Amino acid sequence: MVNIIGRKTEIEELTTLYHSKKAEFVAVYGRRRVGKTHLTKELFRDKMTFFNNHPTIQHIIYYREIVTGLH
Repeated sequence: MVNIIGRKTEIEELTTLYHSKKAEFVAVYGRRRVGKTHLTKELFRDKMTFFNNHPTIQHIIYYREIVTGLH
């Protein structure tokens, strides 16, 4: 497990969603400079090869279409 101080709840929730048997869409948002990018990069370092730090609205619509089967 990633050793990030003060993010136990977030790590548990993201880990649960990662291991879900169905497709999940997660938006990590909040105030700037609080460690969102660091948390996700560290947590998924050896689990994912895709990482997009600043998706555009077009990316979000495209991902939604893929997940819902509309694309």
